[in-house]
Amino acid sequence: MVTTSIHERLRSAFPEAGFGSAREVRGGIVREVGGRLARPFSERHLHCVWYDAKLRPPGLTTLDGEPVVVEDPGAWNLEAGPDFLGAVIRIGKEERRFSGDVEIHIRGSDWNAHGHQNDPRYRGVKFHVTYHAGPSIADHLPPGTLEIPLQPALQRCPEFDFHAIELTAYPYGERAVHPPCRAILETWDADRKMELLKKAGQSRLLQKAEMLHERIEQVGDEQAFYEQFMIGLGYRDNKAAYRQLARLLPLSRLRELSQGDWNHAYALFAGAGGLLPDPDTLTDPEAKVYVRACWDHFWRDRDRLAGEPLTRSDWKLSGLRPMNFPARRLMAAAQKFTTDEVFRDLDTLNGLRIDQALSAWMRMMGPWEDSFWSRRVSWDGKWRPGNAATLIGTDRLQILFTNLVVPWMAVHRTPPEALVGLESLPAEGTTSVLKQAAFYVFGPDMPSVYLKSGLRQQGLLHLFHEFCLRDRTRCVSCLFPGLLGQADSP
Repeated sequence: MVTTSIHERLRSAFPEAGFGSAREVRGGIVREVGGRLARPFSERHLHCVWYDAKLRPPGLTTLDGEPVVVEDPGAWNLEAGPDFLGAVIRIGKEERRFSGDVEIHIRGSDWNAHGHQNDPRYRGVKFHVTYHAGPSIADHLPPGTLEIPLQPALQRCPEFDFHAIELTAYPYGERAVHPPCRAILETWDADRKMELLKKAGQSRLLQKAEMLHERIEQVGDEQAFYEQFMIGLGYRDNKAAYRQLARLLPLSRLRELSQGDWNHAYALFAGAGGLLPDPDTLTDPEAKVYVRACWDHFWRDRDRLAGEPLTRSDWKLSGLRPMNFPARRLMAAAQKFTTDEVFRDLDTLNGLRIDQALSAWMRMMGPWEDSFWSRRVSWDGKWRPGNAATLIGTDRLQILFTNLVVPWMAVHRTPPEALVGLESLPAEGTTSVLKQAAFYVFGPDMPSVYLKSGLRQQGLLHLFHEFCLRDRTRCVSCLFPGLLGQADSP
């Protein structure tokens, strides 16, 4: 399928991508790292893993193999200096108790590369947490520092995925009162600002395509798409649960067990997701019959799951509109992935402009088959007469198109060519993250027209994630103003 390098193909799909990550961007262009795709995680991902007990893997050890128990990960430092302050960790079988600061890097050699060995603010570091497990650079660390690699323990967690981490859910630093990037952008006219967002939007879509390709190489085309579709069904708090469900019930096994019956597939989803109620608690006779049939299907196949089923506690159900409950959304996945029809339809998108592909995608995702959930919004809810309610709304389908289908088209485009019409990507709702990003970069009086394009929204999110969220120096060391300054130079 692919004759040229995947990076060349993806770069041809997004030819105007202009702003990469804070680590890889120099002079306004994306720089390849050793000719390879950028890794799908940053130090900030590792900060989240260390900080959040739900993400931190069990079985951590020091480089010397002693067991590690994290009693307290420390306070997330929003100033310059070590990443976490005042952590408490128990080491070894005796659980010897140590306290001190934590510095997190991808590789052990980053301690020297970042100049920490000569910085007095890092003298209190007691724990050097890295992703990779070596090599040791103990001679350059403060005396007695313990080195703790994350990779070995994370690799023993099949449900873990860096892409599931919602970076904006974690603490981030206070910006300068008037960020220097904003001061520069205030001198630009509207067209130039929107061009900046367009190029940054292409950079974000390029990254998504690269990460999708990486997952395709690991699990294959169809499983990778299926996983990302499942993730896209959920809002922020349920992405991890949907991803885990897609791995508990891989696509090939879903098809094998359901044998083309989407009601059977739904039973497997709902059972593996821990979302099937006790039928004896229901009052509606039809619901009782349907739920009992689901339980029958699930119990016959339960041992074929690739792990233990989820429970209701793995989902965040409070605050969701009933139409968006996972129990309803999973019916959509059951109807679309029981056969390979969705993948045959995806093949037809090749060569279409973005607006044409979006229209085709919306047709692919409807109409839905009449099902238990067609006129219900809860297990024991009252039957709603009239037209059947959609299983996935238009807004969510458009979000799936931008974040999954466009990267998919870029990966599979033959021959490699630019994706035509990215400017027509539909805008998403104005989320709190978009509002925060807009305030940081453009200030409180940003014209709303900047966010009336899905591509420009992607660009704003890219700048926020790659620069604002990674900067803990109150803008002092942020690379973004320097890049804007270079763009202003003759």
